[in-house]
Amino acid sequence: MKRTLIALLLLALPLAIGCGGGIGGSPDKGFDPTAYAFKAFTPANTPTLGNADVRAVLQYENGATRRLYLGTANGVFFADATQATYAFTKLEAAGFPTTAAAQAVNALLQTRGGAIWIGTDAGLFSLDPVTGTVTAVAKLNGEKVTAFAEPKAGTFWVGLASDKAAMKSIARTTNGTDFEFFGPAEGMTASTVVMIHANEDPFLVVACGLGTAGKAGLFRYSPTLNTFSVLEAPFPNGATLFKKQGDAYYAGGPGAGLRFQANRDAEWKVVIADITPRWLDIVTYGAGFRAWLAADDGLRLTFDLATFKLFTKANGLASTSCAVVTQGAFGTFVGHAGADGGFSRADLVGE
Repeated sequence: MKRTLIALLLLALPLAIGCGGGIGGSPDKGFDPTAYAFKAFTPANTPTLGNADVRAVLQYENGATRRLYLGTANGVFFADATQATYAFTKLEAAGFPTTAAAQAVNALLQTRGGAIWIGTDAGLFSLDPVTGTVTAVAKLNGEKVTAFAEPKAGTFWVGLASDKAAMKSIARTTNGTDFEFFGPAEGMTASTVVMIHANEDPFLVVACGLGTAGKAGLFRYSPTLNTFSVLEAPFPNGATLFKKQGDAYYAGGPGAGLRFQANRDAEWKVVIADITPRWLDIVTYGAGFRAWLAADDGLRLTFDLATFKLFTKANGLASTSCAVVTQGAFGTFVGHAGADGGFSRADLVGE
């Protein structure tokens, strides 16, 4: 009887750790934060990576094409995503200008049609990964493109940064060619959109905006009115992150920490204080989920969005400052913006 009880306890313990407050989990070691190790990649140890200021990371898979794309302050670099180490090639194509503005890459998106959209300080460019052909999107020529979302095939939201008098900081297209622009007259008072959360079912589009205090923050799109309105949240100096998980909202702003709202009518509560969250990536894992949070003070791992394990450069990351994190078929990758950045890969120890 005693042996049976001990065996049951040993079986239940990892499940309890993995569930983290009632969210379903799996007893494998992937639900143990200490089971992760990090490999840092910088121009110093990966010379083919020609720039350390990594602002966007994309795991691309389409048929036999499997690549890791990095958007940096000086171009796009890509490598075979299935390798343990990486030999990068810089994207050079006739349709991709070599000017400093065009080579300053802020965002990458794999469209549902298989193309890769590249958002730069000089506009939007579309890459065919198979042929290597790059085409400029004429209607956004000269715009500073900062964010993307494709809630359904063929419908795109594009975040912009504008210093023009007639400021327009977000655009939408349903054909990839013609764009409708939104600015103060349409309720979008932020001058820079840094992230767009968009999904079709249920319909929700929320843009995170930076700019003048009192005119930035979270903005929700109304398809009925075709305008944006302020999504009430405690981010008077702007918002950097928004994510909907189930009925709950997670959001953050510069130095304002990560906040949580159980539902639209609930009070915003502080999850992590005094940080600037940049990216929250959540994927199904076992019977539950695994989420990574990229922030200015490190990378966090959680299985319940309540308890977080913090990793920094001392844990092997290329940099403590984390700009973006993405989980995919080839692993978990972190982009570190800044001159001392690079990117990092999270690996399960022993695998």
